[in-house]
Amino acid sequence: MTVESQVPNADAQGRLANAAVSGLKSPLASVAARGRVPAIPQLIVQQLGAALAAVVVSALKERT
Repeated sequence: MTVESQVPNADAQGRLANAAVSGLKSPLASVAARGRVPAIPQLIVQQLGAALAAVVVSALKERT
């Protein structure tokens, strides 16, 4: 999964990406726990490591 965001710095971007994984796990587990999804086809979300965050600066200029 890729999380793209507009945040003030790379630290905030990393926190947001890590929170996105946690935020996705919770509703999936909740639905599965209510018995609406059989055990075999359940979607399992597992973060493989801490998010890698970087600041990308766009150098787009307006044409006049």
